[in-house]
Amino acid sequence: MVTACQRLAEAGETGFGLLLLAGEETGSWGAKAFAKTGFQAEYLVVGEPTDNCMVSASKGTKSFDLKFKGEPFHSGYPQYGISAVDLFVEFVNQLKHQDFRLDPLLGETTWNIGLLQSDNPQNILSPELTCRIYFRTTFLSDEAVVAWMAGAPALLDGRLSVTPRGGDTPARYWTVDSLPSKAVAFGSDAPHLTGFAHKAICGPGSITVAHRDDEHVRVADLEKAVEQYLEIYRAVQ
Repeated sequence: MVTACQRLAEAGETGFGLLLLAGEETGSWGAKAFAKTGFQAEYLVVGEPTDNCMVSASKGTKSFDLKFKGEPFHSGYPQYGISAVDLFVEFVNQLKHQDFRLDPLLGETTWNIGLLQSDNPQNILSPELTCRIYFRTTFLSDEAVVAWMAGAPALLDGRLSVTPRGGDTPARYWTVDSLPSKAVAFGSDAPHLTGFAHKAICGPGSITVAHRDDEHVRVADLEKAVEQYLEIYRAVQ
């Protein structure tokens, strides 16, 4: 993007800028702060690893903090207590069998569990387990996920508390006909940058190596991205 902007400046073009933001992976804090400035423009291109395809649509996100409350007891006599770990397993099994419907554009609704913690000794039933669950929602499932999680405590007789952490909704994005496009399952800063009439997502690199030890972007893909950013600029002139 820097190189594309330099190329445009050298050609005497105006009316464009480069926006650098921090915190995309941890809550889009930079994007949310920038949105508060009131800045507005017609077009925005967000750089993400899209294999140099423009994103036609992306999944939404919904995050929840979970707390499972058990009854500690000596593990030799589990019939006299309630394991928070068992409650967690029951919750996961019920969630696995929940049908959120297959979206024709965005596919399956998926979820991942992180920050899992239960500090009980191995010979004591777990009194408490906490974790966070993170959904990738579709146009068909975004509201259904929120509703299902709201009813989840009743599935475990009130031994589960659910705290919503927010997220964003699935969205469609602006594309250029001459460039390839596809739907993606990952999030970005785009939903939080509210001052732009038309938003696009496009960039070099593959999501299949993101957050891995072998994460990389090919030089040829970087070079191709420069030409594509110039093409996107020319498409709106």
